[in-house]
Amino acid sequence: MGITEERTFHTSIMLAIGAEASGSTSCHRKPVQHQASTSRLSTKRKRASDDIKGEEPLKFQENTCRNSSWKSPGMNAVDKKICELTEKACEKMKTESTLRYMLPPLATKASPEASMLLKVLAKQMRIQKQELLMNHFKYIFSYLVRHCSKEEMEKALTYVQTETNIEIGSLLRCDYQRIHNELLLHISTHYEQVFSGLAMLAWKDESYDGTKPITKPEDIAKFLQPRLLGFLAFFDSQLLNANFPLEEKKLALGSLNSIMELMGPKHITAVRMKVMATLKIAIHFTEEDFPQICTQAWNTFVHNVELQSLGSLLNQVMTALLPLLQFHPQGVATIFHFFSC
Repeated sequence: MGITEERTFHTSIMLAIGAEASGSTSCHRKPVQHQASTSRLSTKRKRASDDIKGEEPLKFQENTCRNSSWKSPGMNAVDKKICELTEKACEKMKTESTLRYMLPPLATKASPEASMLLKVLAKQMRIQKQELLMNHFKYIFSYLVRHCSKEEMEKALTYVQTETNIEIGSLLRCDYQRIHNELLLHISTHYEQVFSGLAMLAWKDESYDGTKPITKPEDIAKFLQPRLLGFLAFFDSQLLNANFPLEEKKLALGSLNSIMELMGPKHITAVRMKVMATLKIAIHFTEEDFPQICTQAWNTFVHNVELQSLGSLLNQVMTALLPLLQFHPQGVATIFHFFSC
């Protein structure tokens, strides 16, 4: 599921809440039609294997789950049990991958119907409702910051606090780094909202001894600096995880570009080798406009490393940029020109 589907999910959840309030409780899957023979089962398995190549990871995951229900009268008890366990595991995996999109609009609704649906989801995941909200609070908070007004956000946070019986400050501290990660993942598309969310976190952070409330980019940079390596590790995981679609990887790289601009040479120079390692990972993606985004990120990088430290990196940067020449020669030429000035 890509970032562009978030709004669709919001609409779907609102419809689901209405259905729940109307007494609709149908949430069972239709039984899978059994295959007539073992030979037909083998044929389908082979066909599925041939279809794997070239699929997006999430699509492949979905197909695997669907095909795990292939059963035939000729299968022995062990094979049937394996199919059943695989199907259950896949159902749980699909649910987990969509919870990050489902829970935020439910929290925004903050209604008895939303609580009923949360209970259903928690039961399916075999965990308590409190644990479900705690585990996904980083997504909920990021969503509220980016999409809700101040009044809507306060209402939703009060609702989450009531449902979990935990103060919001404690929820923030429980998953502090990941909450920052999720916010910064969207800084390239929601700069003002993310800036406000970070200022809110800084206000509640007792360890931050800088200016409060934060209103200037340099103060946000000072607040983020102790967690900068954690952000870079998070972006690495976004780029390397095969289950994330290309759209989310582009979002991560675009946000890394925005973070470099926000942090400036003083802070980026200190972690220049780690930033460069992350940018080298991004070079391997050549689909769509990814090379252009990658080239722009490299350009931002070289402009945000102090000159006395950049000199020793010239050979490494120029070598790393060579694969991008065939995709975005003008952008690479701009960086080379900067080196020659």
